[in-house]
Amino acid sequence: MSIKLEDEIPAHKACPRFRAPHAHPSTKQPSAAHYCARYDVYELHDCAPTHRLPDGPLGRQLAWVLDNLAGGTTTLTIEEIRAHLTPGLLEVQPAESVLAGFRSTLAEQGLMRFVGFSYPPRSDQALAIVSSASGELGAVAIGIDGALIDSLGLHQAPPTLVPRGRHSGWFDVRDRRLFLRCTGSGSPTVVFENGLTADWYDLQQQLSDVTRVCSYDPARQAGPEGRSDPAPGPRTGSDRVRDLHALLDAAHVPGPYVIAGHSNAVCSACCTPAGTLSK
Repeated sequence: MSIKLEDEIPAHKACPRFRAPHAHPSTKQPSAAHYCARYDVYELHDCAPTHRLPDGPLGRQLAWVLDNLAGGTTTLTIEEIRAHLTPGLLEVQPAESVLAGFRSTLAEQGLMRFVGFSYPPRSDQALAIVSSASGELGAVAIGIDGALIDSLGLHQAPPTLVPRGRHSGWFDVRDRRLFLRCTGSGSPTVVFENGLTADWYDLQQQLSDVTRVCSYDPARQAGPEGRSDPAPGPRTGSDRVRDLHALLDAAHVPGPYVIAGHSNAVCSACCTPAGTLSK
């Protein structure tokens, strides 16, 4: 699926270009939602064919985006777009570009319908799954600041990750919830650092036949695309190390650990004090 609401960057790698500067992170827990195997998505309330949106500003803004992806752009105006986006977001993505993005996406993909969520939505962030007429799945990454949209992107849908086993799921770390996915068994435990769980999915599946493998979504990485709660910024490598240590401890993941870092995660691994991530 073409990326039309943001610059073309690999899915899940970096914070979307639609991220407004100085956005305020949320520390609230994900909403009550559950996995529906029938649609391979998370749903609010139940698994009925009528898919529900969250209450409040996030749900209202997401409804507006979904309406435009379902064909509402025929009457969409520049003034209406400006009324839905924060000033900070409009600085980096003018309303004219957003309108062009909606229209070009529909021209290539056709009308899109909402089918659920990639993870239980937070109070101010969500990753909504949409389907084109051909059945191709896309992901609408949306975040709000107050009542307005401050982060928006559309790209290919990631795999829906359902926590399995006692070492996987959302765990409380310093009043925030971090997402961890562990598969396989054995020792040592390989821990992927940097990127999101969805980025490591294929490699993790392959290595799970050899030993226990874990991946997680770091705080403040990829905005609404990440399954973990955001954290106050700015963040340092030491903050990442402390989060990871606390997450593995909260999930009772057995050591010893082998940290497999990607890109600047090598710096985080190198600044890990000796013995901090060993048992």
